[in-house]
Amino acid sequence: MNSYYQKSVLRANRTAFMFDSLSDYNKFIDEVSNSAPNGSRARQQFDDFGQDYINRTARDSNWYGTSDVNLITENIDTYLFNNELDSYLNNVRSRTVALDIIDLDQQKSIKFTEQEIGVFSFDLA
Repeated sequence: MNSYYQKSVLRANRTAFMFDSLSDYNKFIDEVSNSAPNGSRARQQFDDFGQDYINRTARDSNWYGTSDVNLITENIDTYLFNNELDSYLNNVRSRTVALDIIDLDQQKSIKFTEQEIGVFSFDLA
C-alpha cells in the first residue's frame, strides 16, 4: 500500500480512495494514468478524458464550468486576490522566526564508561 493515500473496498466492484491533499490526488492520477494497460477500461477512460472531453461537456446544459480548454489545462499563475496574496505572504514572513539550523542539529555527546553512567558536560547543559 502506498503511504500517501488510503484505499477502502466499498462493495465487490467499488473502491474508494482517500487523499490528504490535492497534490497527493494528482500524484495518484499520474501514476494510474501511466500504468493503465492498453485496452483496459481505465486506459479508455484516461484516453477519453482530454481536451475533447471539455469541449463535449461544455455543450451540456448541466455544465457550469468554463468552455475554455486553456483555463483548465495550463498551470495556474494568477489568483483572484493576487495583490492581497503578496501582502499575506509578506505578513507571514515577517511573523516567522528565523532559526539557526546549526543549533537544532547539535550532536548530543554522552560518553559511557564501564560503570554505565554518563559523563556530564557543563558546557552542553
